[in-house]
Amino acid sequence: MRQLWLESDLHKPVLHPSADQWRRLRRVLRLRDGDSLTVADGRGARRLYVLNEDGLHAAAPRTEAPGPTRQVHIGVGVLKGERQSWLLQKLVEVGADSIAPLALKHCVVKLEATRADKRIDRWQAVAVEAFEQCGRARLPEVTNVQRLSEWLGSLPEGCALAWCDERGGARAIATWAAGTDATDVALVVGPEGGLSDEERALLVHHGATPVHLGDAVLRAETAAIVAAWAAHIAPPHHEIAMDPTLQ
Repeated sequence: MRQLWLESDLHKPVLHPSADQWRRLRRVLRLRDGDSLTVADGRGARRLYVLNEDGLHAAAPRTEAPGPTRQVHIGVGVLKGERQSWLLQKLVEVGADSIAPLALKHCVVKLEATRADKRIDRWQAVAVEAFEQCGRARLPEVTNVQRLSEWLGSLPEGCALAWCDERGGARAIATWAAGTDATDVALVVGPEGGLSDEERALLVHHGATPVHLGDAVLRAETAAIVAAWAAHIAPPHHEIAMDPTLQ
């Protein structure tokens, strides 16, 4: 059952897609009158609708997915070309709740403002497509390209912060993620050239913990996906303490 994202009130028995959404339903998804699909508002609500020539007609009650026990925020250095779009797609699939492309010192890509705006529109569209394909209940946020200092200042209060450190001597990410009670965790992944000394110092100043992802040297996009997945599946420390099967 294909999922469609619509910023609509799913209490309504009939929805009226925009012209662009109609084209997508008919030409891309190749749906015909009488076909069913799940409509999601991106905030946890979903409902089954049936396509008709005059709109989408509700065919089941509206449901609300439970909220996540943890929000995972990923900041990753901007990658070159389609690697960035591919990374966004996979981060949505593995459970990242917000994704920030970061303008870091060693990034190969240096975007001007006009080019950045066009890329952001494309990246947001990629996130929506991945959200619809994988069937998540909540649409992740893709932010504008930011400096590391800007992104750190925007994180929720009490957020646990770490960065993926290839230099060794760091804690395993699963151990770090499972050992915090924070309901928000944020991870920084540098570009292929790694983080600069200044960026590392800034992270330390904000209380960040260096973590590792194993013995292998991973490409930036692989590291970001592994980090997001590990942080997403690791239950908060207080949940482990309450569940005797996990002790």
